[in-house]
Amino acid sequence: GPPPRPGVAFAVRADGHAPYFSHCDTGGPQRVALPAGVVVAEARNEDGLPLLQATVLIDGEPIYVRGEPALVATLRGLRPGRHEAVFAAPGRVARRVTFDLDDGATARLSVVLRKTN
Repeated sequence: GPPPRPGVAFAVRADGHAPYFSHCDTGGPQRVALPAGVVVAEARNEDGLPLLQATVLIDGEPIYVRGEPALVATLRGLRPGRHEAVFAAPGRVARRVTFDLDDGATARLSVVLRKTN
């Protein structure tokens, strides 16, 4: 691969936000503008009710609110472009959804997870 760049690589992780990875080339303070995309995701059963034990992964990262899965999961800080959401729940068939997100836009995803037979 390419040689390492001088400077410092860093990651920003916060509850309810997509992980952000970047690199600083200078030694002084820097201001970082985090991406502004948002996804709101929910999994429902065949009757349209929220699934209490659903897990949602966006680009491979689970969405948690205060350490627990949420009925309606919101993830902030997504970069513009194509993303993948995976919805799963015990006793249900998992679903994979791809979506495109413009800079600063909000995507709303709602899927029905059917019972496994």
